[in-house]
Formats: sequence, structure tokens, C-alpha cells
Amino acid sequence: MGGSPVALAVFGDAVWVASESSGVVTRIAGNSGDVITPITVGSAPAAITAGEGAVWVANRQDATVSRIDPATNSVTAALSVGPRPVAVAVAGGSVWVAESGRGTLSRIDIDDGRVEDTLTLTASPAALAAASDGLWTTALAPLNSHRGGTLRIKSSQLDSIDPSVAWARESWRVMSLVYDGLVGYRRVGGEAGATLVANLATHIPAPTDGGRTYTFQLRPGIRYSNGDPVRAEDFRASLERTFKNVPFYEGIVGGRACLKELAECDLSNGIETSDELRTVTIHLTAPDPDFLFKLALPFASFVPIASPDTPQAEEPLPGTGPYRIETADGGTSLRLVRNSYFRVWTSDARPDGFPDEILIQTDGEANQQMAAVLDGEADWAEVVAEHTPTLDKARPAQLHSDPLIATYYMFLNVRVPPFDDPRVRQAINLAADRGRLVDLLGGELAAQPTCQMVPPNIFGYRPYCPYTVDSGPAGTWIAPDLAKPLSSSKRPEQKGRRSPSGRFPVRSRSGATSSHFSACSATTCH
Repeated sequence: MGGSPVALAVFGDAVWVASESSGVVTRIAGNSGDVITPITVGSAPAAITAGEGAVWVANRQDATVSRIDPATNSVTAALSVGPRPVAVAVAGGSVWVAESGRGTLSRIDIDDGRVEDTLTLTASPAALAAASDGLWTTALAPLNSHRGGTLRIKSSQLDSIDPSVAWARESWRVMSLVYDGLVGYRRVGGEAGATLVANLATHIPAPTDGGRTYTFQLRPGIRYSNGDPVRAEDFRASLERTFKNVPFYEGIVGGRACLKELAECDLSNGIETSDELRTVTIHLTAPDPDFLFKLALPFASFVPIASPDTPQAEEPLPGTGPYRIETADGGTSLRLVRNSYFRVWTSDARPDGFPDEILIQTDGEANQQMAAVLDGEADWAEVVAEHTPTLDKARPAQLHSDPLIATYYMFLNVRVPPFDDPRVRQAINLAADRGRLVDLLGGELAAQPTCQMVPPNIFGYRPYCPYTVDSGPAGTWIAPDLAKPLSSSKRPEQKGRRSPSGRFPVRSRSGATSSHFSACSATTCH
């Protein structure tokens, strides 16, 4: 499958799977399970159905519905619908599309391929199902019902309120409410929140020049919280400012020269901008498959071109997000209020905020912060792992677990005995009680066992676990397997320079020569 398979439908002799992050629908032969062909559809396909001789796909990000002809495995029409289509169904000779962006249902006439009717609901539709007597939809509370009030947060220490130097996870949460970059992540819970989407840019471009050049176009009319318009030239100035504080983007042409002379950093050869065309063109010294994800970090946030180079501790810089920092008290407390110049330009990467203001306090120990929520003195705090099972029983409605893209693991130095013997490494993997490790981290709400480095919510993950009893196609760890015979691999011949003690270096020079033992793939509990 492509990245993030999110929906499927059965039609004819095939299964059709929509993959959100890769923008494709994959046709699978129903009898053999063979992949027949991937079909490119719209941006971020979120739902799929079949009927009336075709397969229909709702594309969340570009507000379209794609019609796939099974006879040719190609898209024969792309129909414009309302914002954020999240569900699609065929009923009564028409195609119905649920749009969460404006809380509507649209009916597409199959013969002429255009929207014939739009039905406004009092709630936000989330799913559709056709029935013999009509159409059913599930619906969520309208977004405006959550709007207003004050959100009180207890958090760990914030290291900075400046996007160019903020590293702590707690600070990044604040940065994500105040500042924006060219790209970002979808603002939804769960695995879908790992999907990269356009933010201040109108779309995510495909690289050119052998993967070394990206050309973005900015959305029109966006302003900073001080009222100044966002300009293309701000991006280069923002990255040059970041370089002077955190030299992170050395892969941009001119980046390595900036590392030598940070105070005189000039990225004009690597970043070309046009305020008239609203374009930002970035040139890399070499292709970088992680580059778009690096642009989603707070370090690549837009700030006005006149911003001072020195990191700001108490005078926050203007941003473009739904909130601005009103007061900052030495990193121990923050007050965020609505940015009066903010407007929703994309509901995927930048929806409006719910509370009118957000109060963040970093005083007290973790147990005290958690107690403040339980006593009604705060609304949100992180849970200490050891308390997770107790809270799950006593306060299940208040405990929430969200995926974290991280894996806990243990390194083994394969250059020293006994870990230079593959059988020893295999024995450790087979004997390790990953279930007990999960318990120590707070239980199933806090972590899950795994046999590999890649977490389940990362593109490229494949279920795979040979280090368990009853290993099967599901790829899940069940229990240690102490009875499994070890492979007959011999200890490899030692090569390289020995240390004065006669042992090989404790730290390996290359990740390729290291072995790992994956303990558990973590989630965070809030």
C-alpha cells in the first residue's frame, strides 16, 4: 500500500484502498491479493466507495471527488465539492459527499458530474452509509460549540518562546499555536496527524533538478499578529536568523558557508524569493528525502524580516497562528490570546483555535500538576507513567492517550564479546519480556511492544516480529520464546584496530555495525 491507508471499498473482483499521504488508490485482486496498480487521485484521499459503475474517492485537502473507471484503472473526472470532504456514499442514483469544513452534504449528479444539491446540517458530518430507504450520517458537535473560555495548562519547563531556538517538546506545543511554516502536519488526532500538508504554502511541490529544488507559492492575504503582511522575503530572513541561533539547515546552498560565519549568514544563493509572485524557491546541495519534514519544524517558522537576530526571551515575535503570546514571565508562565489578524486559510494545517485564551504554568512537580487537574484547578497535564493504570480505572473519561512517534530500544555493541556473536543477540531478543517493559512504562495506554525500530505511525512500517512465540502474519509480539533454537551463524571474524585494553571500542563508528533490541513503541498519556 501507499502511505497511511485510511479507507477501502470492495467493487467487482477487487479491493480498492485509499492511501492518504501518498495520494493514491491501490487496486488489489480479490482472489489472489496481488496489487494490480496504484492510481493517482487527489490530495489526501480520505474516503472511498463504489457504485453506479465506478469507484468514488473523497480528497480531503483539495476538496474534490475523483471518479475511477474500473475498466481503465484511471481517473475520469475530478469534481469540486465543499471544504474537507470526509465521507462518500452512493445512494438513490447519486453520489453523496459529507463535508466537515462547513457541515454540509453535497449530492453529485452522476450523469452530468456536478453538485446538484447541498444540504446544511446542524452538526459536522463524519461518516455516511447508504440504506434502501435513504442515507444515514453520523455527526459530531459543530465546531463553534467548543469555542470560548480559558484553557488552563500545567506543563514542564519551557526552554524558549522564540521559534529559532526552542527545542523542548513543551515549547514546540506553544510554537505550533503561534507560528507557521511553509508546511505542517494535519491537525487531527491519531495516526493521521503524522501526515504532512501545505500550510503557508498553497501546496506541497514535487522537487525538481534531481530532487534538489523546491518551489513554493505563498497563500495571499495572510498577516502577522502585528498586522504586517507575510512576504516571501520573510522566509529567507527567518532561516538566516535561525542559522545564527541553531545551524540546522546546512543542506541549503550557502548553508555550510553560514556555519563558518554565522553572524554574516547569507542564503541568497540557496533561497530565491519573489514578493510579486509570492514564490519561495529553495536550492539544496543534494537531494534530501527528509527536507519537507525539516521545514515542518518550528525552526522554519515565518517571522517578520525586521525581527532582531538575538533570541527573544520576554518580547515575543509576531506570528501567523490563531494565538499570540500576550505575556511571558521568565518561562514559568505564558498567556496566549487570540490573534485578531488570524483567519483560517486551511482547515487541515491551521484550523481556528477553540479557547479564547490559554494559560500555561510550569510551576510544581509532575505529581502536583496532575493533582491540579484532578482537583479542578487546571484542565490539562501530563500523566506520570506509574499512575496510568490507576487513572484508567478511577478517571477513564479524563485520561487520553495519543500516539508518539518514538521507540525505546537498547543498543548492543557488536564489536565486543559476547554481542559480536549473532546468536547472543538473537537470544536476547527472544528472551526479552517486552510485555513487562510495557508494564514498567505505564501499561497498554502508555506503550506497546514491538520488534523493530520503526513505530507503527511512521511511513514504511511493516508488521514484523520473529522474536515471539507463535510468530504469525500479524507481526505482533506475544511472549518470550525461550525454546526456539538459535541460528547456526558463526561469530564473525573481528576486524579493525583494537583499543589499548585489547577490546573493541564501546561505541561503534557506524550505525550499520550496531545491533538493536527494540523494547516498546511509546505513546504519551495526557
